[in-house]
Amino acid sequence: MAIVLLTNVVSGGKKSAEGSRHDAGVSLKNLGRVGTNPGVCGNNACEPESGETSSTCPQDCLCTDMSQGYKPKALYYYNIAMLAQISQDPDKWKSIGFGGFIFPLSIFNVQTAQGWKKNDGTTLESIIQSADSSKLSGFDMFLGFYSAAGSSHFPDWFDEENWNTTLQNIRELARIAKKYGFRGITFDMEGGRQADWEKIQPGKTFDETAQKARERGNQFAQAIISEYPGATIGFYPADRTINAGYSTTYKKIVRSFSAGILEQKPDKTLFMTERLYTPNCCGPMPEPNLQEANAKASGLSEQIMSAMKTEVDPALLENASVAHGSWPIGIPTRYNDPLRFEPQLISFKCSNKDYIWIYQQGNAWVADCVYNNSTSPTWDQKPCTGAENTIGGITYCCDRAFAQNERPKFVQTLKNFSNS
Repeated sequence: MAIVLLTNVVSGGKKSAEGSRHDAGVSLKNLGRVGTNPGVCGNNACEPESGETSSTCPQDCLCTDMSQGYKPKALYYYNIAMLAQISQDPDKWKSIGFGGFIFPLSIFNVQTAQGWKKNDGTTLESIIQSADSSKLSGFDMFLGFYSAAGSSHFPDWFDEENWNTTLQNIRELARIAKKYGFRGITFDMEGGRQADWEKIQPGKTFDETAQKARERGNQFAQAIISEYPGATIGFYPADRTINAGYSTTYKKIVRSFSAGILEQKPDKTLFMTERLYTPNCCGPMPEPNLQEANAKASGLSEQIMSAMKTEVDPALLENASVAHGSWPIGIPTRYNDPLRFEPQLISFKCSNKDYIWIYQQGNAWVADCVYNNSTSPTWDQKPCTGAENTIGGITYCCDRAFAQNERPKFVQTLKNFSNS
């Protein structure tokens, strides 16, 4: 689960195929707002925190083309080492349809005393300074870190000494983010092992452990806000607050930590999801089901908001929103099918008012090669051709044909999403 802190809320209205959805006099500031009032079906705002979905309130929550819904920015999840390269040709990334970036800091370890400095002396600030920041002002950018690096993970909830080190590093990260104009910080809890998060220490009860996790969430957010008061905090995969595949105790601990963050009232909190990565997001082939895509996107948003309402005063969710993630191309092969990508993005228009995010491994959106697992051919079942390469001990092949013939369809779909 990830929490993202962002400084600005991207404003975006909703409009229908028949024309502006503001004609009825609905205030723009209320559109898609996560508030404390009951949802009103037909008020031009899809309100998942009130139980509205594409099934229960289709007039507010069902998008059927790119012209409808909000105008969220698409964030690209990309290695911080590529920041300088991006600054050399920012127009290339804008032309694809990306409005910002999440830069994961997996090369650093948040628990070590040296913080944002590698063993070879490379620092996070030196990497950022290598880029021409004046060319990046048009993007919303975030610094993201893991709860784990290598074999490490968040300290035990009751380990004061190591938590003090971790929190100091988080304060430093917030200072860097503010200094160089990043919108906020994202936190990837995926690296944290479930057994570590839900472990009950001898002499401690589960309730005491959940309360301590909540306390750590408060400290986590306070560390960021103390250095960067306007930051947005994002966390992913937020699906872990509700996923049936995780134990009840683990989900409770995750919600407790998240609740602690919300209690510090950051300017913006993002619940970033991963459940819709996979091909089943958008219905069966050959004709993807748009109704199903909308139901899954709005339903997931509603489930997460409902889960968090059991932990905090609903008023604390007023500045929170859901940002669904997609993994359309790259390694390992996900859908690699442009027919599925379009209905997914249409459904995201109705369920994400601020941001969506695009995950990838490798450089699938711009490189001459799109790497696919050699045992799993590309979406059209043709074997990939070209030079072989080994990434992480797995052999992939360079699918130039896919890059040349199929990727442009994905790019055009993302352009349509971002420009509509």
